[in-house]
Amino acid sequence: MPTITDALLDEMRQVGDPEADDRVAALMADEVRSTMTGLIGSARLGSSQLSDSLTRFPYEPPPEPDLVAAGQEVFQDHGPEILWILGCYSLPAAYAAKNGVEVLSQTGFLGAQTNRRLIETAIMVTDVMRPGALEPNGEGTETIDRVRIMHAAIRRLILDRTAPPWDSPTHGLPVNQEDMAGTLMTFSMLVIEGLRKLGIRLTRAEQTSFMATWSYIGTRLGVHPSLLPATVRDAKRLTKSIQSRQIAASPAGRALTAALVPVLESKTLPGIASATMRLCLPRAVWKGLGLRGHLLMDVVIRVAAFVMGIIDRTLLRFKRRSRLFRSISMGLVAHLLESERDPGRPLFEMPDDLRWWAAGQPPATPTARVFNRVMTRVASTAHA
Repeated sequence: MPTITDALLDEMRQVGDPEADDRVAALMADEVRSTMTGLIGSARLGSSQLSDSLTRFPYEPPPEPDLVAAGQEVFQDHGPEILWILGCYSLPAAYAAKNGVEVLSQTGFLGAQTNRRLIETAIMVTDVMRPGALEPNGEGTETIDRVRIMHAAIRRLILDRTAPPWDSPTHGLPVNQEDMAGTLMTFSMLVIEGLRKLGIRLTRAEQTSFMATWSYIGTRLGVHPSLLPATVRDAKRLTKSIQSRQIAASPAGRALTAALVPVLESKTLPGIASATMRLCLPRAVWKGLGLRGHLLMDVVIRVAAFVMGIIDRTLLRFKRRSRLFRSISMGLVAHLLESERDPGRPLFEMPDDLRWWAAGQPPATPTARVFNRVMTRVASTAHA
């Protein structure tokens, strides 16, 4: 991976995805809108009835298939917690990016319906991280291709808009290379960090395989090779570089965060989502997103994460067993499964190979039961 410099990232802010952009440019403006409707309104991102000539890209297999399969296994083991981190860390971190968040705020497809945005994120991640999903005709491969075209369609729609016009010199192209790379890091590097902050430490091999899987997904999504980390260390450097340039408070970021928190907490404990955000995000970032601290809630969740870390290190790994945060993260999965949807809206479904998340789990450990009782009492006190 080349050295990440401001000059490189400045250049990447003015670069989209030429291969996908050329396909969308071949369509008339009204056809682009139809494309967006087909992509966003389909029952699943991977089942749109759009032409394969538009939505399918040449398939290139991963250079290390076994490493990708191992990365998918990390999701099999930690999926509910990963989805929770995506909601409480990855999405808020994306909302804190002052320029990239403008796309979400100006595009009704992604910014206006928080619950839908959360479901689409869960669908995409679950589609690509299942075993076999990234084979030539795998569901994950189809989803990635359609997301790539969706990005190009969004780019075209925003650039064609005249009210308000898009300010490319200030914000860069919509869904530009730096923003795509930053988003890729929220799905990969921030997930690794988020798990650690919850007390779930991935081994070095697990971190390497998880990053390799997402770097391959980034290749399929059209991210420029210069912005694809080859190692976890590269990913840390890239993440830090982009954050130092892009993280800043904005009205759009605060509005999106304020809409996200109640959705995350609709099936979990009051205050737990915002407490997790404060646990994961730097203080200046969560304050810039409009979150207010709650000392007791924050202390309890930090102590719980510390205890979880001790247990995790002592017993090596829980793998598919009950964890302190499993009941909370499964609350989010339950919300995704039970969310009311209009006909034709994106639908989150529990794949057969992941149904063990919701069924057949061993009873909660005594530590987990105590944690749940304490968090319930603290939550009721915080919102009394």
